Amino acid sequence: MAEKSFLAVLTGDLIKSSSLSPDELDQVRELVLASVRELDSWAPSDSPVIVGSAEFFRGDSWQAALVQPQFGLRAALYLRAKLIHQGLSDSRVAIGLGSVDSIETTRISLSSGESFQLSGHALDNLSKQIDLTIAIAVEREAILSEWLPVVAQLCDGYLSRWTQRQAEVMTLLLHPDKPTHQEIANQLSVTRQTVTATVESAQGSALEVAVETFENSLTKLIEARP
Repeated sequence: MAEKSFLAVLTGDLIKSSSLSPDELDQVRELVLASVRELDSWAPSDSPVIVGSAEFFRGDSWQAALVQPQFGLRAALYLRAKLIHQGLSDSRVAIGLGSVDSIETTRISLSSGESFQLSGHALDNLSKQIDLTIAIAVEREAILSEWLPVVAQLCDGYLSRWTQRQAEVMTLLLHPDKPTHQEIANQLSVTRQTVTATVESAQGSALEVAVETFENSLTKLIEARP
C-alpha cells in the first residue's frame, strides 16, 4: 500500500457485552468478523474494500480498515444492522477518515496513522447517548469535520430504534448494488408491500440519502487529493 493512502478506519465497542454469556460473545464476535469480510463483495474482486482482517482486542473492542473509504458510513450501518438483527448486542462505532503511516495486515489494531488515531480518539470521546460518529482532521477538511458527526448522529437516531425485522431488511437495502424492494421481498419470502412498509418505518429512504451523499462527498475529496 502506498504511503499516506487515505482510509476509513472503523473502531467499535460491543454494547453491554458483559451481559453476554461466553457462547453469545463468541457468536457476536464471529458475526462482526464475518460481516466485515462480506464488505469485499461490494466491489470487483480486483478492487478490495478491506485491508487485512478485522480484529478484536481488549475483549469486546474491534477495528477494521477500508481502503475504499467512501464505504465507511455504509459499512458501519451495515455492521450494526447485522448485530441488531442477530439480537444479542449492538456496537458503538467511530469512523476515522485520513491517512495511514503503516498497516499491520495480520494485527490491524497495531497499524498507525491519522485515520487510526482519529477513529480511536472519536470512540473514546463519544458521549453515552450516541453510538455512531465520524471524524476527519479539521485542518484537512474544516466543513466536513463539522457536518459529518451530525450526519452520523442523525443516522444513529434512526438505527437505534430498529427492530430485528427492520434491521434484517436494512442489511439488504444497504448493499451498494441497491436492490429493489421486490428483490428484497423475494429474498425474504414476503410481499413487496411489506418490505416498503418496513423500509419506511426504519427511515430507510433518509438513510439512503445520507449514505449516498457521504459517498459522493468522499469520492470527490479523494479525487481532489494531490
